[in-house]
Amino acid sequence: MRFLIVVPTVRRSLPGFDEAQARLRASFTHPTELHVLDGAAGKAQTLNAAYDALLKPSDAEIYVTLDDDLVPSPGWQDELVRAFDADPRWGALGLWLGEPHRAYMGLALEVSPVEVAGVSFFPADSHVVGCLVAFRREVALQVGKIPGSPEKYQFWEDGWRGGRVRACGHKLAYVHAPDCVPELVAYDDAPAYLASKAADIASAKNRGFWSRAWRRLRRRAS
Repeated sequence: MRFLIVVPTVRRSLPGFDEAQARLRASFTHPTELHVLDGAAGKAQTLNAAYDALLKPSDAEIYVTLDDDLVPSPGWQDELVRAFDADPRWGALGLWLGEPHRAYMGLALEVSPVEVAGVSFFPADSHVVGCLVAFRREVALQVGKIPGSPEKYQFWEDGWRGGRVRACGHKLAYVHAPDCVPELVAYDDAPAYLASKAADIASAKNRGFWSRAWRRLRRRAS
């Protein structure tokens, strides 16, 4: 299968960034078009621009949005291809991030993986975390653009996209591949960036954007 991967970033100048991107490129096992994009305008804003400029004209079967601080392990594309082939109901998939990150992935401790056509999954109730979301191309087109907001850091965008996947009639899951767990890179972010990120989160919460985004989602799905 062919992959289209988009990586929004504001970390090009940070130590370790070039190495992480080189490791990402080295992990490809399928034909892949990779775009590392300037994310200074904001993640959602950058992904919306990529929707028009990259996703629409692409003939890739799998569209991946990837955070710049996640490096997938070798074989991750093979796992996703096997997973999408195993069940046509999966509209978007994430990768299992390991036991320490269960809460981050929204999975309870008692939840166990299920097997479908020889592939192990954790079904996701609402969304898969936005550090890596792999869509079937046609599903990504159905999901559409993320609602506009004044924030550059949208803590809610993965939940919104997951809701759209479900509203369009598709299912979500994490591919449980214990031998293919991605690495989360710890960058030394500038204090100004961290302060801006915290302010954006507070702004969205104070404006009640999250609830309004869900109301907009429900209207689009009706």
